[in-house]
Amino acid sequence: MIKIWAERKKGNNDATVLEAEAIRTSLIVAYLTRWNKVDIKSSNRELLRKLKNRAVDDVKLETLLEDVLHLSSLFPLCLFSWNCSNSMSKANMLASFAVKLTSMISWKNHFPSWLTMPD
Repeated sequence: MIKIWAERKKGNNDATVLEAEAIRTSLIVAYLTRWNKVDIKSSNRELLRKLKNRAVDDVKLETLLEDVLHLSSLFPLCLFSWNCSNSMSKANMLASFAVKLTSMISWKNHFPSWLTMPD
């Protein structure tokens, strides 16, 4: 982990839409932080397939996918890869934490112990 953050979102409860929103936010933060290499990990294979194939064919996701694809083009290296390992369980822990937040929180280089402890 290099940088993580959590933010509570209200509204849509569709997991794929929420994942796409999280990816878009990740790319925005990475761009504003002036990163030039980004590796987005996700356990949502269908969303990753749409991103890799540039398949903007879902009405619910159309604008989000277009945003993500545009933002990804701003990086010399932007990867989208599938991951269902330990890091996904950490992402789920972070998501559970985020629903209790009233504002965005972020960590860089030094993370809470509950995110860095092995399972």
